[in-house]
Amino acid sequence: WTSARMTPEEEATFAAAGFRGMRGPGSEHVFALDAMVLLVAKENPAVSLSLDNIARIFSGQITDWSQVGLPPGKINVYAPVDGMGLLIHFQNTMLKPRGLQLAANAIRTKTAVEWSDRVAADPAGIGMHFISYVRNAKALNIEASCGLISRPSLFSAKTEEFALARRLFLYTVGQPKSPLARELLAHALSPQIQEVLKAADFVDQQPELLPFREQGARIAYALN
Repeated sequence: WTSARMTPEEEATFAAAGFRGMRGPGSEHVFALDAMVLLVAKENPAVSLSLDNIARIFSGQITDWSQVGLPPGKINVYAPVDGMGLLIHFQNTMLKPRGLQLAANAIRTKTAVEWSDRVAADPAGIGMHFISYVRNAKALNIEASCGLISRPSLFSAKTEEFALARRLFLYTVGQPKSPLARELLAHALSPQIQEVLKAADFVDQQPELLPFREQGARIAYALN
């Protein structure tokens, strides 16, 4: 089980050990969805940030809210301690592709509740979390280079239209030989498991309706 798709390098490692085609049909299984969101306190006037500015804030290149068009004030960056899956995912998707590292003065927290609640209590703070843990904070929209906005919601996570949506995977070497493993895989991919995934704070894959009046932004984003 992994919360990020297997990389080509990881696939090559498995292949060298005799397990080939791990990223192919029948071996790679999407069983749930999720989305990483950027959090600020509700009283923070920020509404949206671009991906590049988010990376520059967390790397320490941007240190004041005035640098992103907001009232001046020092930015307090909150991040999980090293080794946490959320931080690894953020580094792999946001920082490393831009040749950046997490700012040395980031305030490090240890638990999932802290990652959200410390930011919610700090009007100058910013942090990252998964969409199920917004709690008392405010999740920011993501602004694309063209100016269109991607809003964090369960719907945009399910459609994978949110810029920081992700898939959760189960990997097998084709059809498992063990009856227990086959049953586990079938159960994880079955419609019956969706309510369980939702209760476990993942984004389930059950169909969801969006009111017609809210479809305009989706159409504009898709056309662009």
